[in-house]
This record gives sequence, structure tokens and C-alpha cells, in this order.
Amino acid sequence: MRGARWWVLAAALALAGCGAQTNHTAANHTTTTEAGSATTAAAPAGSGASSTTTSTSAHGTGSSTVAPATGSAAPSRSSGSAPAGPAPIAAGTYRYRQSGSFTAGTQTGQLPAEGTFVVDPAKPDGTQVTHRYVDPSKPPSDTTLLFRPDGMFIVTTVDRSTTGGQTVSFTCTFNPPLPSPPWPAKVGSTFAGNGNCGSFTAQVNGRVDGTRQVTLDGASVLTYVIDSTIVTHGSLESTINEQDWFDPAIRFSTHVQTQTKGSYGPFQFSGQSTADLESARPS
Repeated sequence: MRGARWWVLAAALALAGCGAQTNHTAANHTTTTEAGSATTAAAPAGSGASSTTTSTSAHGTGSSTVAPATGSAAPSRSSGSAPAGPAPIAAGTYRYRQSGSFTAGTQTGQLPAEGTFVVDPAKPDGTQVTHRYVDPSKPPSDTTLLFRPDGMFIVTTVDRSTTGGQTVSFTCTFNPPLPSPPWPAKVGSTFAGNGNCGSFTAQVNGRVDGTRQVTLDGASVLTYVIDSTIVTHGSLESTINEQDWFDPAIRFSTHVQTQTKGSYGPFQFSGQSTADLESARPS
């Protein structure tokens, strides 16, 4: 879920009063490695009520509850595996249940109970812009995706946060673009890339660690468990550990959880967040 991973960083920067960051393109490096294939036992479709699901990954077993919601028709579960490559995300507004908190210096904050994920229609050049509103009353964080026959990639992120009446933003460019995630998703696949964010850099390393069955819109859905680490160096020193449950059919995550810790000058900050997709049917 692009943009949500940065929310505590932007909040910390806003508290520190650093102002807006500008983007500079740099010669960065992105790699992708595939190994193995995913296997899972199909679970029966649900009736529409919330259900607890389990999965097996490289890190063991786990469970989670993902609640479906009513609305327009659910997406085709086969749409994400076309031979020509991944299709863009269906345009519209999606909603996430959220929880989380952050501490920056002596101040603390909480995530609203619900946030939105707004997807613009794809452009003819294969790019598509998404807007993640962690707080729907404040400016979003944006991600520009690129869809090609060999996969989907992150080109830029523009991350914003408003704290105490001050809005801070910073732009990170990935050149070459960052796999998001490797396509097609396979257990054991790895990816890495560098982002230039102006006064700091971001190093991303990730791996597809397993699969998980979740119930979404009354149906059993196969997702891929992607564990990634984002380390920034420069004016911002931080580490973000993130886990996504990525659904190839809709091309984004049904569940995201993050843990963040770092510093900006004398300011120490930390935070954690969890978000679960309410429905794959956009409004």
C-alpha cells in the first residue's frame, strides 16, 4: 500500500519544521531475482461475513481477519495474470481500516480508524497515479506506477503529512523503477532498488516470503506475503520494516503493517501502523 509506509516519516519531518523537499534524479540501481513457486491449498469461498484465515510462509504460520464489504462487482481474480503483463489497477476509491501511532520528539499521534486509496485512470504511456489518504481530511501521499509487459513498477513517490498546521512533503525517484512487487509473484523472489529523495536516499530490499489466504468480498483470495525493509541515509536516518499481503488480481495489498524508527537531526521518532482493505470493489 504505497505511501502509507512513509506516513510517520512525513509526520516527524513536519514536527521538525524541515519544509518541503524537492526531487533530484540520480543513477540508481534496481534488481529482481526469482526463485521457486507459490503453493497453497484453496480455501472455500466465504458467505460475506468476516473470517479468520491462516497461511504458511518462510517465517511460520499466522492468522488474520479481513472483512468483506458490499458494493459493485468484485474484480475478476484472473485479471492479474494476463500473458501481456499486469493490467493497471481499476480506477476508483478503496477504503482501509487502520490503526497505529507515532512518537516524534515529545509529541504523539494516532491514525484515523479509516483511510482511503484513490486510483486515477491509467494513462496511454502505461503510468498510473495513486493517492493514499491516511487521514482523508489531509493531503494524500502519491505514487506513480508504471505498467509494462514485464511487470509493475514504482517510478516516484510524493509523501505528505500535515501536523500542527504545517504540511511537509518529499519526493523520491526510483531510476530504474522499483518492482512493486516482482511479476509474476513467486515465493522466493527478491527485489532491491535505490530512491533519490533530495537530501536523503532510500534503499529498498524485499522478498516474497510466502502466501496467505484471506476472505475478501465473500470469496477466498490468494495473496503473497512480501517482507521489505526501507533504509534512508542523509538528512533523514531511518529504518522501515513493512509486510504486505499483495493480491495479484487487483494489483495492490489487502493488508499492510509497518514499523518505523529513525531520527531527523535531534528529533527521534518511531511508529507502527496496520491497514486492512475493506473491499476490492471501488466506489
